[in-house]
Amino acid sequence: QGNLVAGDSLSGVLRRAAGENVGSYTIDASALANGNYVVTAQNGSLSIAARPITVTADAKSKVYGNVDPGLTYQVTKGALVEGDSLSGVLRRAAGENVGSYTIDASALANGNYVITAQNGALSIDARPITVTADAKSKVYGNVDPGLSYQVTQGALVVGDRLNGVMRRAASENV
Repeated sequence: QGNLVAGDSLSGVLRRAAGENVGSYTIDASALANGNYVVTAQNGSLSIAARPITVTADAKSKVYGNVDPGLTYQVTKGALVEGDSLSGVLRRAAGENVGSYTIDASALANGNYVITAQNGALSIDARPITVTADAKSKVYGNVDPGLSYQVTQGALVVGDRLNGVMRRAASENV
């Protein structure tokens, strides 16, 4: 309360409590002084609010049966303060068959940021293989030999097998 006489000023500096993280910090006015005044200092506060950013999981792909690629993300709106990082990990929806699986970015966190997480997708593409029917022969009038095949390019994933029946063109003549 009150005013300084014209031309007077207070010496000293305002200091604030140390810290850069989100929160409220005291601004200390107790060092302000002038011998002609009885100064009653009332502290203020500095409020540091969370920085808004958007984080987007990168789209990834793999071939059926291969290991997952590393999951990564980008800050697509706003920016991290130099030296900061996000904790948490990206996770993808379970499944190994051909299809699209969500990459969830919602576990990424840092208390100094308000994070909007945008999910990505992992695409599992069909595994290319080439199947070649084995050449067979028989003598006219005999029963057909068993039909078989070989995977001649690529490979089946361990535990997988092909379904279906092999058929030959109809005819019994030479």
